[in-house]
Amino acid sequence: MRRHSFVVSVGWGVVVAGLLCLCSPAHAEVASVTTKLLGRIDSRRLAAGNPFFVNALSDWKQGLCKLRPGDTLEGRVVSVEHAVSGVRREQIQLRFLPQVCAGQETLLAIPILVALQSPQLRSDDSALSRTALAGAFSSMIGASHYASSAAGSPSASSRGNSISRDAGHMADAPLEHPFHMAEVRGFPGVTLSLPTFTTDPTGVSSSHALLFEPETRFVLVIRLISATSPPPNVAPAPISTPPAWPAAVAAAPPPEEPADLEKCVDSGCALADSPALLKDGQLEHQLSLQTLGYRLRSNRVLRSLGEDAAVRFIGDDQLLVTFNTHPLIRRSQAEVDQQNDTRIIRSVLISADSGKVLHMQDWRVLQDGPYLWPLASGRVLAHVEHALTVYGPDLKVERQWTVPGSLASLRVAPSRKLIVAVVIHERHTPEQHRRLQEFLGPGRDVDEDYDLTVLDDQLNLVGTKRMMAKPDLTEVLDSGLILSEPKTRQRWKIREMNWDGKERDIVQISSSCPLRVESLPTNLILFAGCSADASLIWYKVIRTDGKVLLTGSAANNNYLQAADALTQKGVFAIGIVEATRPIDFGNGMLTSEFQKVRVSVYSTSNGQRLYETQSPSGSVDRQSFALSESGEQLAILSGDNISLYKVGEISHRPR
Repeated sequence: MRRHSFVVSVGWGVVVAGLLCLCSPAHAEVASVTTKLLGRIDSRRLAAGNPFFVNALSDWKQGLCKLRPGDTLEGRVVSVEHAVSGVRREQIQLRFLPQVCAGQETLLAIPILVALQSPQLRSDDSALSRTALAGAFSSMIGASHYASSAAGSPSASSRGNSISRDAGHMADAPLEHPFHMAEVRGFPGVTLSLPTFTTDPTGVSSSHALLFEPETRFVLVIRLISATSPPPNVAPAPISTPPAWPAAVAAAPPPEEPADLEKCVDSGCALADSPALLKDGQLEHQLSLQTLGYRLRSNRVLRSLGEDAAVRFIGDDQLLVTFNTHPLIRRSQAEVDQQNDTRIIRSVLISADSGKVLHMQDWRVLQDGPYLWPLASGRVLAHVEHALTVYGPDLKVERQWTVPGSLASLRVAPSRKLIVAVVIHERHTPEQHRRLQEFLGPGRDVDEDYDLTVLDDQLNLVGTKRMMAKPDLTEVLDSGLILSEPKTRQRWKIREMNWDGKERDIVQISSSCPLRVESLPTNLILFAGCSADASLIWYKVIRTDGKVLLTGSAANNNYLQAADALTQKGVFAIGIVEATRPIDFGNGMLTSEFQKVRVSVYSTSNGQRLYETQSPSGSVDRQSFALSESGEQLAILSGDNISLYKVGEISHRPR
């Protein structure tokens, strides 16, 4: 756990307007620091004494005093005055808490709010995040054997330069124009009143209610004073115009926009609902999970497809079914303090030949979200207790890696031989964390320190990198990361950033809802989106060169559940779950509203539909079906049953 503090040189401090110039990154010291608001400030819901928090986005240094990107600063609402009869303007006064400087307890650093900028006018944080990721991956994977042997690694068509910048010191992009003292951008009618003395609050006023959303930029000047004597009442120097901003370097012409999804593979764009060579297939085994402890909660309200159950094959003759048993759980004090969403996941190993239960054990899973992933050679990776564990045949433990913190996210490359994980390290004391979480509100995470860690499929450490901002870990290809950027007119640009930090365009696509992107183990990319009027969902499977292999659509009461694929057998499967009404996870869906699921198996060479089956009961969990290693068996979890189907000799069928 890291406490925020400053290492400080001596000196008295007042607000000096001439320092409000965001200096060139080449300078050793900067006089101001750009921060972002972590939660919401709403004058209609504020009271004197309420806390607020910001995170530093840029470096600040004065002598030996330093502030790093990601450091958290805390402030207080000094007063609130509402615009009512007799009071013409709404006003709040904000003051940051003095920071005791590490190693210099007799000195204080006082942040002072001197300028504001709307989050709609902020610089492109996504570009900064990509820069940080590029630097991290370049240092860990760029020169490794894995990067040089990755399938389909783009080289000649890649754009960009290798990034050598330390990802742990990602700073906010330079502002287009320097700020003047008390300047407010993007908030019409809002004015700032700067403090007279160093320890006075900054006044913010408007003719209407004041509302500052998360990500609002607070520009601060930090002054140093002595903590051993009362702060001096020294008025600030007269406001002066900051130096002119250096002329911008002529920008390079924008890269050519990638084309919309219109290029098909050589065999043409296959239709997802084309007639299947085999329909339904042979139902070999059906096993009720009720006797094993599975309970389907029909009145459960869902905000997305669940992660409480998963189905995976181990080898070709064993099926692993896992599910949340929802028992009463005794939690340790540490789990209570960390607010862990502890679950008991029951793992049941079933013979694919006889349908008999071979082995059963309970896993203690400390976090919500995914906990099971497929690996190469018919193995699985599970997050159990504080470790990532590789399980092989008969559910035997093959390898383990203790997670040095909380696991925020994990991705497995299509070859299933590379694992990318983000591990959280608590930055605050329990009391600081609690107050931060109250300020942020539900659904927003407190910023921490993060380790971007890369492992191979034997859980050997490839590399790790400490980052001050949470990495936006997208889907992973064997050659790099998939980046999806929202553009204008409901358009999305899809790019790949390879392990050397170079980027290339893949495709551009239109969707009226947030685009869903998922990589498949055959190095294909699955996209799912919505039509312009939101009456249909559509999905497409494309190759990494941007050519379309498969395209399909369904009514808006359907939801693309998941995709599964086999690298060696040249097939992939897509599942679609159907509900009794249009899917609306925003307002919640009941488990009982999902009525059936349809799974289709396609060829990776030409997109031909090889097999289709439908289960009468809908599944509410994302990983609810799986193909065997040979591609000849399909397992589907629906309702409270697990069903095993004989798909047939897929690998021997003509393509």
